[in-house]
Amino acid sequence: MKFLDLSHIAFSFVLFLQTIALLSSGNAGPPHRHGRECVSINSGWEFKRWEANPDGVIYDQRPDLENLTDVTSLKPWIMPSGNDFIEDVARRHGIPGERPDIDVEYARNDFDDKSWMSVNTPHDWGISGPFYKTPDNEFIVGGGMGRLPIFGVGWY
Repeated sequence: MKFLDLSHIAFSFVLFLQTIALLSSGNAGPPHRHGRECVSINSGWEFKRWEANPDGVIYDQRPDLENLTDVTSLKPWIMPSGNDFIEDVARRHGIPGERPDIDVEYARNDFDDKSWMSVNTPHDWGISGPFYKTPDNEFIVGGGMGRLPIFGVGWY
């Protein structure tokens, strides 16, 4: 079973979406005339949740996922995007030489997500459950404060 680490969701979510979009489309789109683009990420999102991993893509490699053979971790491609914020050059992350072997239909420009749930951000998809429970129907809570015992994969 897999679950999303909510302690890093805000930062990881944005980097994950940017990475998937770039890797799936093969281009970053036209630059703004001043080299910047202001984009609101608060409204107009479509969301879908699965209780299992529908695409074989994960963000992190954790002990509970180390025996999985049918997944690709995107962490090596996501981590270098934060290098500008790491002052110590020795601690920066290398950029992998190859592209990950993935093809995620949800990240394609022509994917139709109109059947997904419309949401505004911030959005906490885990709040509605279902939650991990023991055989005695007790909730299992692990990890950091504020983490819900959720599982599954959410795509925006």
